[in-house]
Amino acid sequence: MAYVLEFLDDPHAFLAAAEPLLVAEPVRCTVIASVTARIARSGGGTRAADAPPVWWAVVRDGTGAPVGAAMRTAPLPPY
Repeated sequence: MAYVLEFLDDPHAFLAAAEPLLVAEPVRCTVIASVTARIARSGGGTRAADAPPVWWAVVRDGTGAPVGAAMRTAPLPPY
């Protein structure tokens, strides 16, 4: 089975893309869902030019369904 890895820099787009997974696994996904929702509510991840990058990723199976999610939102080292 092939998987597709999709990187996103918009928290709103990530929440929409990963929603089926986040809803199906609320306990497992609580940190990624709550941190991303907080960032989305606070302006969508706007940051200073010298700030470290912020991104999210969705892993999709052969049918296009999300089966995995990741984020990189740490503002301090190590990233």
